[in-house]
Amino acid sequence: LLERSTAGPLDALHAGLWLVKARRHSEAEPHLTSFATQFPECVECQLALADCALQQGRAKDAIDRVSSLNTLTNWRN
Repeated sequence: LLERSTAGPLDALHAGLWLVKARRHSEAEPHLTSFATQFPECVECQLALADCALQQGRAKDAIDRVSSLNTLTNWRN
């Protein structure tokens, strides 16, 4: 999906979320990372990336993702 010139950021997010739901975390991560680079404030994307990290045994990365959500919620309020 990322190689298609017509694919937009929301396409990457949706593909990543569907792949996470299908438990295909290693395939989901590039799509979600692409979206998170453009929209780091997207909580749903950050949680999905944390889930990918946990499922691949990278607890530190998951903690960093979830910790960033605390910063985002403080910024929003």
